Amino acid sequence: MEARSEPDGTALQTDWPAREQTGVLASDEVQVWRLDLDAAEDIAEAYEAALSADERARGARFRDPAHQTRFVGVRGWLRHVLAGYLDQAPAKLQFRYGLQGKPALIGENQLDLRFNLSHSGGIALLAVGRERELGVDVERARSGKLRLAERFFSDDEVRVLRALPRDEQDTAFYRCWTRKEAFVKARGEGLSLPLNRFAVSLRANDAPALHWVAGNAGEAARWSIHDLQAIPGYAAALVVEGQIRSLACARWPLRAASPD
Repeated sequence: MEARSEPDGTALQTDWPAREQTGVLASDEVQVWRLDLDAAEDIAEAYEAALSADERARGARFRDPAHQTRFVGVRGWLRHVLAGYLDQAPAKLQFRYGLQGKPALIGENQLDLRFNLSHSGGIALLAVGRERELGVDVERARSGKLRLAERFFSDDEVRVLRALPRDEQDTAFYRCWTRKEAFVKARGEGLSLPLNRFAVSLRANDAPALHWVAGNAGEAARWSIHDLQAIPGYAAALVVEGQIRSLACARWPLRAASPD
């Protein structure tokens, strides 16, 4: 399992090996799990039994059967991953939702587990940590996004993006976009925090960083940003409250676990 260190010293695993989770997670670690959504159909039937009545009802609202299947598979996957850390039955987990829809576990013996889910195209990512807020974002990359940056990014970010060679702009756009979305998700504020009210680094040679947050001089120092590499055709980023010692990435095995 190849690993390297980020500039801040965080041990960062850069590949996505398929492996079983250990169920052990320290407060200064984050683990990010990847699910290839084409596998959702394979696991949906086995995982559906773990879903709550509310989750099944939400899945049934999708008109497209393929979207229903993906929803069931991803929600069941979420429950199985979290249950593995807690040594609990996936069906026993209970969730609450913040004002902007960010989910959290409720009940006893939850180990102060924090998590965040993102999906785009054929990839879903689930970040899991303890005792610190976090957010993850994955985006399938497309070209020609400068106009979107001019609409949503801060003036500082747009100036940097425009100054880059044209063949670097698309990659830099998604580097910026995923870092910003992950930060918004970590704070749990959704669209109530406009993307132009804070700025992140986006040049290839610059360390991932939150530069400033409008109206809060100390907020930028509260968070760390980590890029998630090696997903061809995608960009992904993780934002974590404070500093962490290690960040590990893994691909969820395609065989379904028991729904109990």
